[in-house]
Amino acid sequence: MWLADSNPSPHDYWVGIALLDSHLYEIFRIS
Repeated sequence: MWLADSNPSPHDYWVGIALLDSHLYEIFRIS
């Protein structure tokens, strides 16, 4: 998991945020 990285690069950080955000969006959109 990208959060487990002790020193994630900004790119990896924002990719993780984008994936999490889109995942939460799907959850709220379906419910």
